[in-house]
Amino acid sequence: MLNATVSIDPLAKARVSIHPMGTCRAEIRIAGDLPVVWPERFASALAPKSIRILRGEAEHRAEDWTGHFELESLQPKDDPNDLDYTAIFREIPAARQARPVAALHYGLVRLANVLRLAVQAEDRNGLLADVLVKLKHLGLYPKRLTIDTASGLVTQCFWLTGYGGRDPDVQTERVLREFLNSSRKLRRT
Repeated sequence: MLNATVSIDPLAKARVSIHPMGTCRAEIRIAGDLPVVWPERFASALAPKSIRILRGEAEHRAEDWTGHFELESLQPKDDPNDLDYTAIFREIPAARQARPVAALHYGLVRLANVLRLAVQAEDRNGLLADVLVKLKHLGLYPKRLTIDTASGLVTQCFWLTGYGGRDPDVQTERVLREFLNSSRKLRRT
């Protein structure tokens, strides 16, 4: 078990611990002060390494994030037990072309101060990063997120706010709904 303190900038610090679950599998736990874009950085760093997030969740309360993610590598050379998570959280991800989301199902509900978005899609490498990039372009950031992968499908739930925790505006909600409608995919049987 490694317990590293990650220095994001002089004012932000977090702990990352790695809990091996066997060869090419690990649980990663995070806690501390992380920037609003850390989920995108995390997902974008894992995507080119063929590392899947099997399940996990993270939540921002007060000033700190807590979370855990179960990771699995599809290639032994990219074992999640050996990654430098300090670098992942510190570095800006390399530019990559976002692929279409192709949602099988989605739900978007306005709750008090947040939009709750649930997206179900066929599991593929980089899906979480692609969703987070689109949300960031709309000015939406997760204050809580959950991921669950089973039988080739992934369900991702996001509790979204605007930058600085602001309520998402109606126009942004409308644009997000239009994007989700255009992303619908009919599942082949």
